[in-house]
Amino acid sequence: GLYAAFVRRDTTRDMAAIVITNLAGGEERELSSRSSFGGYGTGAPAWSPDGRKIVVFGGSMKEARPQLVEVDVESGAEAELPTPKWTDATRAVWMPNGKQIVVAARAIEEPTSQLWLIDLPNGQVRRLTNDLETYFWISVSADGKMLVTRQQRLSANLGLFEGGDPNKARQLT
Repeated sequence: GLYAAFVRRDTTRDMAAIVITNLAGGEERELSSRSSFGGYGTGAPAWSPDGRKIVVFGGSMKEARPQLVEVDVESGAEAELPTPKWTDATRAVWMPNGKQIVVAARAIEEPTSQLWLIDLPNGQVRRLTNDLETYFWISVSADGKMLVTRQQRLSANLGLFEGGDPNKARQLT
């Protein structure tokens, strides 16, 4: 069958749950859940290439930072994966080889989110981008040779308002 996974926040139980739904029949199964405090991050869960695992960001049980969590689709058992100390993480996707994950995350004391490659199971990290842009929403081609991401570029200009009159504004940069 064709299945989808998503995070459902349930305020009545103060929980967040990873839910798997059968797209053909609509049946749902709650795979795993956490209290809203630890919870799951804002990024969508990502299926492993073999369909046996899902990876999602969850709150670290030890520190206030994003933690990669691998969930077994059959049992719902969670395992925390080696994760650098990032301040924010928005998306993780599996590479087709099932041995690497591409992540959009912001390192400590950095202003923007960059792309990173994590080798599993050892957790070795390689930075893929290094600039002043912000990256999120990643997709990888079926052969793993191409990566598509959404990039946010902020630009600012300096202006002069003579006498405080906006009609006399002059752009300086």
